[in-house]
Amino acid sequence: MRNLISCLFLLILSTRLLAQEKTPDIQVILQEQSLNKLFDAIGPVYGSGKYSMLFMEGIYHWTLQNPHIELTDGAAGYKANVSVQTGPMNYNSDIQGSVSITYALDSNKIIIRITSAILPLYTKLFGKKVHIKDVDLAEYYKDPFVFEGPLSITTDMEFTMPDGNVRKVHAVPVNCQVIVKDHQIIVPCGIEFITVSVKK
Repeated sequence: MRNLISCLFLLILSTRLLAQEKTPDIQVILQEQSLNKLFDAIGPVYGSGKYSMLFMEGIYHWTLQNPHIELTDGAAGYKANVSVQTGPMNYNSDIQGSVSITYALDSNKIIIRITSAILPLYTKLFGKKVHIKDVDLAEYYKDPFVFEGPLSITTDMEFTMPDGNVRKVHAVPVNCQVIVKDHQIIVPCGIEFITVSVKK
């Protein structure tokens, strides 16, 4: 019985130590709804161009409606509804695309980029639906969404020692990663403190 209690105690202690090791020193959390407010701030996104097929020429127009990023456990995606006009044909199309999320340690930036979102364009020819071309909507989001990372706070600190010397300490991020969960992006980091100078 005593051995069983000892084993249980060691198991609980080990679990707590592991949980403490996994707790980040600092982290930034971006909510999905906050990201999607950016699309409202950017405003309407639309495009147009010319097409030709056999003896028929025309102009196509498209306008994005409700563009947004969806975050699920381990994945990020782009979705939008597109209103399209190609000559005599008008239709709406639901588009899905891919999104990359990275953290640049050197600049402390969280970078969210729409990498692909293909819109197929169609028109009517002799009463039949005919594919004209594909438009990659990611080309209309050339600039990524960029947010400050976990080290946006001041990371240099000075401490006056008992002998009157001033010791400067710099915080260095370690083991930073990007974690995508349902409806949020988490960037946790560990921090190591390094003495960079001593002044008299």
